[in-house]
Amino acid sequence: MNISTAIVTCPHPDCKAPNPLDRIFCQKCQRYIPKRYLWTLGKPLNSNGKGELLGDRYLVVNQNTVLDTHPGLMPVTTEDIPPGIVPYLKLSAYQPQIPKVYGLLANPSQEESIWLLEDAPIYSQGLATNLAGRLMPRLVDVWREKNITPLRQINWLAQILELWQPMVMEKVASTLLNLESLRVEGSLIRILELVPDGQRSPTLSDLGKFWQQFLPEAHPTASDFWQVLCQQLASGQFTSPEQVLDVLGSTLNSCANSYHHFYQIATYSDKGPTRSRNEDACYPSSGTFLNSISGKDLGLTIVCDGIGGHEGGNVASNMAIEAIHQDIVQSLTQPSTWESKSVSHQLESYIRSANDRISQRNDSEQRHSRQRMGTTVVMAVNHGHEVYLAHVGDSRAYRISRTGCHQVTLDDDLAAREVRLGYALYREALQHASSGSLIQALGMGGSYNLHPTVQKFVIDEDCIFLLCSDGLSDRDRVDQYWESLVLPVLEGKKDLGTLSQELVGIGNSLNGHDNVTIGLLYCRAQLSAEGGRSPIPPPPAVVPLPTHSISTNQPTRLQFPEESTYLQRLPQGSSPPAASPKSNPWRWGFLIPLTLIGAIGAYYFKLPLSFPNQPDAQATPTPNTQATPTPDAQATSTPDPTVAPGQFYRTTKAIPLTLESGAGEPSKIPENTTIQFVGKSSNNRQNVQFCSPPSNQLLPKFFDKLLNFTQQSSVIKGSISESDIQDLEKLSSSENPNSTDNVECLNTGFSNITIPANKTNSPNK
Repeated sequence: MNISTAIVTCPHPDCKAPNPLDRIFCQKCQRYIPKRYLWTLGKPLNSNGKGELLGDRYLVVNQNTVLDTHPGLMPVTTEDIPPGIVPYLKLSAYQPQIPKVYGLLANPSQEESIWLLEDAPIYSQGLATNLAGRLMPRLVDVWREKNITPLRQINWLAQILELWQPMVMEKVASTLLNLESLRVEGSLIRILELVPDGQRSPTLSDLGKFWQQFLPEAHPTASDFWQVLCQQLASGQFTSPEQVLDVLGSTLNSCANSYHHFYQIATYSDKGPTRSRNEDACYPSSGTFLNSISGKDLGLTIVCDGIGGHEGGNVASNMAIEAIHQDIVQSLTQPSTWESKSVSHQLESYIRSANDRISQRNDSEQRHSRQRMGTTVVMAVNHGHEVYLAHVGDSRAYRISRTGCHQVTLDDDLAAREVRLGYALYREALQHASSGSLIQALGMGGSYNLHPTVQKFVIDEDCIFLLCSDGLSDRDRVDQYWESLVLPVLEGKKDLGTLSQELVGIGNSLNGHDNVTIGLLYCRAQLSAEGGRSPIPPPPAVVPLPTHSISTNQPTRLQFPEESTYLQRLPQGSSPPAASPKSNPWRWGFLIPLTLIGAIGAYYFKLPLSFPNQPDAQATPTPNTQATPTPDAQATSTPDPTVAPGQFYRTTKAIPLTLESGAGEPSKIPENTTIQFVGKSSNNRQNVQFCSPPSNQLLPKFFDKLLNFTQQSSVIKGSISESDIQDLEKLSSSENPNSTDNVECLNTGFSNITIPANKTNSPNK
């Protein structure tokens, strides 16, 4: 088959019409047809060449690239995820740098099934459509081009260093020393595939030696800088990537002086065709178009999506914007207060402050369970050559350039959590109705348990950051319409204010189930006439880094190197804050502060679920600080004849779990489940927190079983008998979840769970 004559089937079940490859929208139903070019892991495909159709589905484009001609079908998956695939899942927050696992290609002509990657550095869209199916260039090849500036070269290395520690944790740091895997898309580093480490993990010294091969082609004004920096790295003077990032950050500031940066901001919000009022909010206010913001000024764009339905979601979203805006105006608007390495932490603190204000309002008005109000937030702060993104919840940010549109925030929902923990592929986790249920949002409880994600982007090319609520992002509307609607702005054919209204119109007409809010930040970078001519001084002598220092350039949720999942653990004896519902019942089902679902949920979900009557948390966890284990019961001043709160145990056999409130038949905690005791209930039964299940079960199995229990009652309560404590094995201090990665007791961002009893109205995200 000739590739140009390939046929792609419409993905919509009510159509499935065949379409030529060059069609963007179906010629029959006029709906979008995704073109998914996939990278195949392993050896080159054993096929007859381009145009062959493998498995009656995947069209061979070249030796390791295929096109899915049936994008509406679920790819083949397996419950047993091999160790080589798990790092892709645990590094999923680093998008778009790291490709996603798509599924399996079962090809009879191959010795074994082949894993497929999506969002790999393969051209498929934008102004590079004529290159569709081709790999993006290698870093080493683009590095040699004469028009590459020092700012871009240093930005590339900074992105590699931001990936260094997470990749070391997953034993794939060798990827960053592999010329074939390091690809570029404009100013972005893109990874083709992960390369497992050998018996010896690479070091920063190895990275320095690897980078020495780039010295002959470095920009002339930066040759001395690169020479000294690579020598410092290769000789082992740097002991952590944070030290190198500090040096690069200062040099980026110097290089940015050769550019003129300009920004535009536009916002628009609408209640949508089916909602009675608008619970979204934005800053600047809806309908604003700021078309001339100098890079010397600070710009702020915020989108919030209120949670709580008639109970005050609109109040929470507006409170969040007011609080964040007030804090930024007071703290960041003065040039003397803007320091790149501290901005990330400041933005985190502003979001936590907004969270506390909403939570305190909930508490003062005695709002509980479904009555609590809350909000998501996604925000962009621009200043000079930098744009910072921060978010909590599932309101998204996309980065759009002439060559691609990439979602750069990861939703705080259950599907994404399953992937980050290495338990399921993303497309598989998305299939369940509750996949979009939030695991954290503002206003649900104390800020000690809230974990905003903050990222930094260096602007050395024109691009647009699109912030939006799920009224637009649902059903992949941004991916479908960015080429036809957003690209004209980058080409100077449309203004940003018009675009904001068009995007809201797409959300209303093609989704229509929710409020729609848009925030647009248009970034422009122009090299000055004298730019790139001044020599860059060599880096200073290396100053040893304090052992407690943490990088401020990585997404902040991913800055805990002692944790293989990059999620902060729950301190022993503490409980996560309560959380509140989203107006869509299947989105907020996991944020309602009622009592815990039983051990069934813990077994299938791998979440740290907890029962009522937990002790209040007294300490705020901090990065790189291990929680202090609770003393053994015998060592306390008032010995407990059974167990003490905070102790960890493993079940040696299945233990009965008594369900209360008529919520179904009794269940059992599976054998080999790790639990933590959190206190006694009023009737002397033991309340426990589930930390680690015995196996990797998937989401659908849990829900199919659980929903049968919740037809009569939407709440499940339970506890275990003290007589069953004899069937528990106490874990040693080295085995408890706060001192080893063998057992994970992870912080979910909420303490109590309920499931809607009716599973018939459960739209997928």
